[in-house]
Amino acid sequence: MMLLLLFLATIVAIFFLIGKLLDIEAERFVDQLYARNGEGIILGTKPINVISGKKSAIVFSHGFLCTPEGFYGYAKEKALTDNFDIYLTLLPYCARSLRLASKFNNEIIEQYFYEKVKEISTKYDSVVLVGYSYSGALVSKLAAEKRLPQNCYPILYAPGVYIKANNLITRIIHDTYGFWRKYCNYKALKASFPAYESGDEAARQYLEKERSLRYRVVPALAEMMRYDTKIRKKLSKIDCPISVIISKNDNRVHHDKILKAYQKNPHCDFHTLPSGKHLPHLGKCKEKFNQILFETALRFINR
Repeated sequence: MMLLLLFLATIVAIFFLIGKLLDIEAERFVDQLYARNGEGIILGTKPINVISGKKSAIVFSHGFLCTPEGFYGYAKEKALTDNFDIYLTLLPYCARSLRLASKFNNEIIEQYFYEKVKEISTKYDSVVLVGYSYSGALVSKLAAEKRLPQNCYPILYAPGVYIKANNLITRIIHDTYGFWRKYCNYKALKASFPAYESGDEAARQYLEKERSLRYRVVPALAEMMRYDTKIRKKLSKIDCPISVIISKNDNRVHHDKILKAYQKNPHCDFHTLPSGKHLPHLGKCKEKFNQILFETALRFINR
């Protein structure tokens, strides 16, 4: 009996050791995959500010463990540069390493984002906040808690609430896997690269070249899910003007549940795109998305 228990304990120990070694190899792989600047940020993903002395600013904030790279095109859009100073922000834990991403902390990110928005808002008559996905959840929480500066107008782009993967079965799978490893890139668990499922055919070129960490970071994902669950209860408390832009076929968040939640706010301006999944600004609906974004932003600063 003792020999059997010792044998089983050895098997379990080897199993967890293999997981640890695989995680170390994943960190090594991603560390060598990209060059980084002196701050440890992957080259080609740094935050960008386009400042020309405008009275208004527009701030783009990216999604979960993503980078500002997907919004770089807006730093050159004439409809924006003629009317706004432009800020493309980079959140903590993002665009650096798997090791840092595994320490993902909602409270630290939220405080950083709050301070960043507050700092920018003091320099302008008006500020438009474009919060994409996870950042849309950040903006929603700050709005619900009345912590946004009064001269800020939120545009929530596919906000990261009512996440489709945030259900009991998926959480059990991820939590169970998390006992073994911190990182996942297995196709069977829908964690492979490129993430073609996030966009349509027009977005494939971006997804193939995206500078991502290539792995699903399990502790960070669990942290994001907790944030989603926490925020859902606060959405009814948002009573400031907001706009929401989302695809009908978004594959990451529930369109219908988001529509129902945000439209309880009588000040909500809700826009549904026919397609584009979670990346319509890079897909076939790009022109329609841009039209809504530009008109909404200009309407706010001109009213």
